[in-house]
Formats: sequence, C-alpha cells, structure tokens
Amino acid sequence: MLAEVISERRSIRRYRPDPIDDAQLDALLRAACWAPSAHNRQPWRFAVLRDAAAKARLESEDKIAIIDLFNFEDGDTSVGISGAIRINPFRLRNRSRVIVPEDLEIVLCCLSEHEIISARVALALRRKGIPRVWILEGGLKAWIKQGYPVTTNLGDPKERAMSLGIQVSDWNAESRSSSASCTSASAET
Repeated sequence: MLAEVISERRSIRRYRPDPIDDAQLDALLRAACWAPSAHNRQPWRFAVLRDAAAKARLESEDKIAIIDLFNFEDGDTSVGISGAIRINPFRLRNRSRVIVPEDLEIVLCCLSEHEIISARVALALRRKGIPRVWILEGGLKAWIKQGYPVTTNLGDPKERAMSLGIQVSDWNAESRSSSASCTSASAET
C-alpha cells in the first residue's frame, strides 16, 4: 500500500479557485505539520491568505526592497533580515536625494514594535515622491516571532541598493571623499 501511495503521488501546480472551508484547511495544515524534517526541527510556517488583493500582490512580479533601520535604535543590532539594506533613517528623512525605480516597492523595518521610525521615514519618502512605501508591521521583533529567518551577515548596503536600482545622493559623495583620501594617502607614501 505504501509503495502504491508513493508511486501515485503527483505535483499540483494549478489549483481551482474554489474556496476551502475551515475544516478542510485545518486538516490540510495538520497533515502538513506531520511531514518529516531534518533533525525533527519542523521549520515550517504557514500563512493562510483569503484576501484577493493580498494574493494578487504575492502573484505579481513586483520587486521588493526591505530597508532596515535597526542599527540606529537601542537594542541588538547584530541581526537583520537577509537581503535587507541597512540605511540611516536620518539620511533618508532629511538631506539625501533618494531615487527608487518605479517598479520597486519599499518595505521599511525598524527594531521597535511601534514602528515610529519607519513611519517617519515612510512619510519623508512619500514627500520625496516615492509612493510605494510600506511598513513591516511589528518590526524585526514580529519578523522573528513569526519564525522568519534572520542573518548576522547583511553585506554592503550600497551594493545591495545599487543592485535594486536605489540611489542615495550622499553615498556618491562619501565614496568620492573616501577614495580621494585613499589616493592622497597612497601618494604620500
């Protein structure tokens, strides 16, 4: 019987749009939790989306950039969301000119659960003409509580930003001044 079940297994790539009732959904999720995992860690997390707009956003091919504002607040700043760009919120709110591609959505994430820093940055970016800005509800604490992965290796924020087409005006000035000081220092030796 087991060999028959395994040999008749198939992958489903298209689903009917019919809604699933709560009892069926509960049974499916319970069965999914019984699946084997390495070291019995059971690392899965499930999200049930019933909202058509949320489903459409997930199915779209929009690019998303997570901007992490953590190391400018009190708390553990050694971890962050993998692939996020760590930028000083004051740079985004005040002096810098920020250019973001039209097809890129920005998700702001701060350490605090109250998102006050993210809210201020979101307003500033919208005033600068960047309309597709969202706030990660609950910040990093909610991200971790949901069991989503974090990393201690965030990489170079300038490189990550440039790979997504984000430009922050004073990064170029910083690069020029640091390369100028390196050039003058090497010329003196």
